[in-house]
Amino acid sequence: MRGAGRPVFVSTKTDDRTRDGARRQMDNSLQRLGMDRVDLMFVHGLDDEDDYRRVTGPNGVLKALEEYRSAGRIRFIGVSGHWYRHNLEKILAEYPLDAVLCPIGLFNVAYRYSFVDTVLPLARRRGVAAMGMKVFGAGRVKHAASIEPYLRYSLNVPVDTVVIGCDSIAQLERTVSIVKSQPPPLSAVEQEELFPECRRITQSWDSGEFNWVSHYR
Repeated sequence: MRGAGRPVFVSTKTDDRTRDGARRQMDNSLQRLGMDRVDLMFVHGLDDEDDYRRVTGPNGVLKALEEYRSAGRIRFIGVSGHWYRHNLEKILAEYPLDAVLCPIGLFNVAYRYSFVDTVLPLARRRGVAAMGMKVFGAGRVKHAASIEPYLRYSLNVPVDTVVIGCDSIAQLERTVSIVKSQPPPLSAVEQEELFPECRRITQSWDSGEFNWVSHYR
């Protein structure tokens, strides 16, 4: 295998919902990566009930992932979701996932649509790796007074790893500095004080940005 012994864990994703389409996407992804296999393959963005049926159907994307896992081309299967937490809960209960990726930022708490109190406990009970995203509000944190409290909140959520996107080297360096300081959790009062800013900076979106909070309003 190319890349054997590499000191990294490689994950990628497919957004196709069909067996054949997902196989083509995964082949293309492996080719672009220059790898024979990856560690974790995600079904990207589990959506509404119709989407759930397509993903879990007899010729859906999960069938392709199972085939690739059996062939040794992927090690683990994961599902991500931005909006419909009940469908993440449903697939966690019904399918033997290895990993789940969901929003764990303070922004979700501000919109009263937290995955932390619903999806994460179920993932823990099922022995599924829990990964968190949307820590910086899909980039909208650039309009906040500081990134520090948002990172503090998510770093103290009980997940296995946090997916953090940065807009600049300066923001990356600031992020690393905060992480190294091992900041304490935000208090309930601190969280409440940040909710108006959370909502204000996610009421509009710049060109090319992903408005994932649109479902929560």
